[in-house]
Amino acid sequence: MSVVELLGKVGLNKEVAVSIGGLKRHSEIVKTAQDVLVRFAGFGGEGWLCATDSKEIRRFSPAAPLPELKDCWPLCAEAVKGDESLHLARGAEGWILTTLRRALGEDGVLVASSLMAKDGKGWLCYETAWESTTAAGQRELRPAVFRFTGFKAER
Repeated sequence: MSVVELLGKVGLNKEVAVSIGGLKRHSEIVKTAQDVLVRFAGFGGEGWLCATDSKEIRRFSPAAPLPELKDCWPLCAEAVKGDESLHLARGAEGWILTTLRRALGEDGVLVASSLMAKDGKGWLCYETAWESTTAAGQRELRPAVFRFTGFKAER
């Protein structure tokens, strides 16, 4: 049974933004804080970044890019540019940079969602890839990976 047939059987709510597809991902380890900051800022797009030099979460966009950051320790960050997102997280051997790219036509489902920003200034938007798997002899969809897709003012 295809994913499209599964969706038809569960009668998915029409208000939920759903599309057929998946997320391709690639992760790499970056050893130094300065290198990961340069790579992250070079990605561009819009997103947010948390670092040890400020209590504030830095938001950025093409109109207001990240300033050059020196002497800080990045904690976590997310950015999006079109169908590609970049996720930064601290790992045991450095920083993990994960690129996530939308892949239509995959055997899965992409579901859009949003969460209120911690500072209350708008919403963080995400896309979750639900992938087909078999568990206990049954075929089901399970959340596998998510990506940041931008900000919006209202839900």
